Amino acid sequence: MNRKVRTDIARDSALDAARVDRGWASQIQMSAGRRDVLAEIMGELWIILLVTVLVVGIVAGQPWIIAVTVMTGVIAIGARVWARLALEELYFTRTVERRYLFPGEITELTLTLENKKPLPIPWLKIRDEIPIELEALNAKTTRTERSDSMRLEDSLSVGWYERVRHRFKVRAVKRGYVQLGPGQMEAGDLFGLFRSRLSLRTSEAIVIYPNVVPLDDFNFPSGRPMGDAPSRRRMYEDTNRPSGVREYIAGDPIRRIDWKITARLRTPHVRTYDHTVDQYMIVLLDATTSSKPWEGFNSVKLERAITAAASIVTKGDEFGFRIGLVSNGVPLAGSGQMVIKPGADPRQLPILLEALAMVRPVVVKSLTDVIARSPEAIPFGSTVVAISAVMSEPLVLELERLKRDGHPTVGIYVGDGDPDVWAATVDIRSEGARFEVAELARTGDDYDV
Repeated sequence: MNRKVRTDIARDSALDAARVDRGWASQIQMSAGRRDVLAEIMGELWIILLVTVLVVGIVAGQPWIIAVTVMTGVIAIGARVWARLALEELYFTRTVERRYLFPGEITELTLTLENKKPLPIPWLKIRDEIPIELEALNAKTTRTERSDSMRLEDSLSVGWYERVRHRFKVRAVKRGYVQLGPGQMEAGDLFGLFRSRLSLRTSEAIVIYPNVVPLDDFNFPSGRPMGDAPSRRRMYEDTNRPSGVREYIAGDPIRRIDWKITARLRTPHVRTYDHTVDQYMIVLLDATTSSKPWEGFNSVKLERAITAAASIVTKGDEFGFRIGLVSNGVPLAGSGQMVIKPGADPRQLPILLEALAMVRPVVVKSLTDVIARSPEAIPFGSTVVAISAVMSEPLVLELERLKRDGHPTVGIYVGDGDPDVWAATVDIRSEGARFEVAELARTGDDYDV
């Protein structure tokens, strides 16, 4: 008989459709765990004791001993078979109501068990791993051997052909790109003498976006500091903004001819569009938190920088900028750089926030090296906002070069105190206090829902 466990997790309906992971988990194991060694030993000793009593009854010629031993042995064998089959044809589904959260938001985690066999499960234990970036509010959790997760424990019984759902409230505590699991199910016979175990796969990722602080008084650098001077930015007709029609002029593109108007007026006419200006903003995020490599990483400064980047891209999106991101922060699956080119995709902001959620405290390249390797990521005339907790001299020189090349540029320093290096031509703002966000406290198991 095939041993099956099916795991899936629902995507946030606002961003993507649901997707199911149909991979099967590992096989059922009868080996003992640390918590249940005694129960396993007792079950094996019970079998040995029955065999011994049966032999004694046969040697002594006592039919009643033989009869009682045989009946008890049949019960023991039945219990062992029951434990062996307990997790057969048992389907497990792990569903999260929302996969995209901000710190402090609460979602619902549903564990569903469906027993598709005519054999009930008298007792079942579920142990599931919950990353420390999440907190189960109305469930029993215990510490694990790993420092980055907690263990959610639940006990229940499942009848034959029965479906059972247990719902838990889960709160996002801090940013991250995390997964629930792996977990384990354990079940056995009615007497608890024998048991089977089944490993559960991890779920799809849950994205906890960085904190976003309000920037009502934040001013982006202007591309026209002296007023309405001629701009070097490219003007073009935006085809999404039609303004009317006019008579055809030699040299007009054929594809702009409005054939219906032309047929009605018997004179060639072309469609016209309103003019607009490309508005790009590039956020340069320096994940370095110390000027000396041997000083390691400062998690507080890194979170300040990421909070600043998330807040600025959100504010820029409100202003209608086409936003890109260049960072030397290493994502979960990357090779030392994070470059997202600016685009007009409506999903650009979620993509940027998800990338910032993935940044780890690892840097293998300087931000200036990443900029030099990706010049196409900074279109001409883009507004540049550089964020750093160090604001090193090479970075300041790079910002001055960008300013000379026609980019309105500003530096955001999120370290302690004032930066050690100031720029002669670039505005460097000390904003560490603005982006200081305290980590949410864990409420514990006594949360009332």
